[in-house]
Amino acid sequence: MHDKTTDSHLPQAESDVRHTYLPAGTGSKIWMSGDEYQILLDAKSSGNTMTLLDALVPPAGGPPLHAHADVDELFLVLDGELDIMVDNAVYQVKAGGRVFVKRNVPHAFINRTDRPVRMLIFYTALRRFVWNTTTSCDPNGRKRAGRQMLEFGHAQVGDGDEVVA
Repeated sequence: MHDKTTDSHLPQAESDVRHTYLPAGTGSKIWMSGDEYQILLDAKSSGNTMTLLDALVPPAGGPPLHAHADVDELFLVLDGELDIMVDNAVYQVKAGGRVFVKRNVPHAFINRTDRPVRMLIFYTALRRFVWNTTTSCDPNGRKRAGRQMLEFGHAQVGDGDEVVA
């Protein structure tokens, strides 16, 4: 077996991506709505075909109702239980449960338990992240050096912000 670990770090055009190897433990962490997200696979590494996030949702965590015009989304709960709201339906999703949401469909999720929930979130097509390069806070309110996601998708980028694929 040939280990091509270093090959994943060679610059290449996004359209030229045929495969990508990303070592365990790699991927930027971001915080939004009190939740922690680790980018396991970004748009650039997939040739602009998908993005994969590992999400840790604390008790009472989760984003407000929203929709994405540019991507479809798949939630896969790995540990815990999460309420996922889609089209006025509420699903109590336990470990192993999945919910698919088509683009432009309003959805939200919330952790109503007293334990953190871990899930994977898959986005189809291009998904880029906009970061605020100032200091951010972790879910406990402690300041962290690093970047915090402002918005993903088609965002307006201003001074001090950067788009990361």
